[in-house]
Amino acid sequence: MTPADIPASPDPTGTAVYVVGWFHTHTPTLNVTFSGRPSGPSPSPGDEAWATDNNLPGLVYDYIGDFFGWIPQGHPINDPAKLYDIKKPERRL
Repeated sequence: MTPADIPASPDPTGTAVYVVGWFHTHTPTLNVTFSGRPSGPSPSPGDEAWATDNNLPGLVYDYIGDFFGWIPQGHPINDPAKLYDIKKPERRL
């Protein structure tokens, strides 16, 4: 559920908190016991479903992956990474 603005009706000269999106990172696979995982947003139902359900755009910082978009087991922690969009940002009232 999308967090509420704090306060719900701010004073025009006061300070308020507005939730405009969310961000998280995915872990490296250097020490995992499974074969690997896809790069980018978590597969459905995952990051995109959460963004849709909460009506909030987001970003995930993750490794780029190989030619097939896969992060194999043992992937080095310092390999290239990038930001992936999760539900494109939109301007709201």
